Amino acid sequence: SSKMTRLGVAMGLLGLIASMASAADWPQFQGPDRNGISPETGLLHAFPEGGPKVLWTVTLGEGYGAPVIRDGKVYLLDRQENQREVMRCWDLASGKEEWSAQYDAPGEVDHNGSRVSPAVDEKYVFSVGVFGDFVCFSRAGHKILWHKNILKDFGGNKPGWAVAQSPLLYKNWVIVAPQSPTAGVAALEKATGRVVWKSKTMGKMDYCSPFVTQVAGQDQVVMENGQRVVGVDPTSGEILWTYEGLPVKVAQVPPPTPIGDGRFFVSGGYDAGCAMFKVEKKD
Repeated sequence: SSKMTRLGVAMGLLGLIASMASAADWPQFQGPDRNGISPETGLLHAFPEGGPKVLWTVTLGEGYGAPVIRDGKVYLLDRQENQREVMRCWDLASGKEEWSAQYDAPGEVDHNGSRVSPAVDEKYVFSVGVFGDFVCFSRAGHKILWHKNILKDFGGNKPGWAVAQSPLLYKNWVIVAPQSPTAGVAALEKATGRVVWKSKTMGKMDYCSPFVTQVAGQDQVVMENGQRVVGVDPTSGEILWTYEGLPVKVAQVPPPTPIGDGRFFVSGGYDAGCAMFKVEKKD
């Protein structure tokens, strides 16, 4: 059912980790290092008979965004009745909702519901809604600190299945990808939402999320849509390289996978295939 609990199974799994003495946080999309890898050791290789024990459940609006965890708190963006989006915070151990903050976001989208995982640092929680609402919440104050829109503010267009990208934390900035005619990737100051830099356009918006990796010993923000993959200097927004041999038929969803030594694996849905390319620094 679209209105049933979508945190129950997730919390059953996360509860196994939380019960460990030195559980690691999972504070953003794809984990602490944005690569889908957990630093935990000693995890189960198979569930016990009957499945993992469910510690608690909550009822939410329909959606696809996954929860994140930091400092014993669970955060998730919930979309309610096609009218509003709500950031919620629960205690991981008990499931008690500790606070919520919401904003209006009326309208319907195909496959309704929230899309993204929040990103949480020491002070702030960041999220992106289905209509591009880019919001910073105060962890201590339990309220909205600033509210931008990655479509309206950069002159972009909503893709067919709505905005679906999770914000990226990098030092004092939070990074998103407007993928509009005026900006491909953009960095904003965490505390104020001030635009620090924006890259040149990279084409239309699809459904990938940006991440940071190293190429030739240098941090780079990597972003992909159905047209190209770009590597961006995270200090200036300069596009350092572009790859355009993507196997894409409809829309790009999975981000590239960095393999090491400047190599990236890319794949596309609907039998589009896959490819690997290598970025090398010259002069």
